[in-house]
Amino acid sequence: MSNVFWDTTERNNAINDACRFIAGVTKGVPEVVTGALSYAAPYLTFTGTPVGEYVTAGVAGDSGLTSVPMPAADAMYPAWRSARGEPKWAIVDTREKRVYVAPIPTSSTTATVTVAVLPPEVTSDAEELFMGHAAMERYQTAMLNIAAAYCLLRERYDGDAERFWQFALGELQTLGVAPNTVPSLREAAS
Repeated sequence: MSNVFWDTTERNNAINDACRFIAGVTKGVPEVVTGALSYAAPYLTFTGTPVGEYVTAGVAGDSGLTSVPMPAADAMYPAWRSARGEPKWAIVDTREKRVYVAPIPTSSTTATVTVAVLPPEVTSDAEELFMGHAAMERYQTAMLNIAAAYCLLRERYDGDAERFWQFALGELQTLGVAPNTVPSLREAAS
């Protein structure tokens, strides 16, 4: 039996696939954006690819806003784009990568939003996993086991990939990820 070594591209592809998988089952990597809101600019823009519509938001002096998907806001309160007053909702536009605050504050105010996003692609050893977000560090062992499973799945079929997948599944469960949210190795690989 020969040892299998993967080149940098194959290894990075497996790591990127594993990071996206982890982001999917943990509802994304937090991207935090802070900025000023006004009637002229009633939204904050984020850069990552959103994972669902998981967002938390707050304005200065307020503990939090209720997150509302844009289609629901349009259906329930069509005037939200022009209404002014005390902010109550964070309305997520995943296509434009914006989080609107509604009603629009009557004066300039600072807001902070946290959006769940997919991590950017890793292309070199110098880049940080999960955008360097400290809360995601706890998933690194599971991510490495998933990456190993993906690499082994491409090379051999003697149970090694499944064993590493089970290590990852056990680690994710220990970290609080519900087992019914994690697909099987075959489902994930396809």
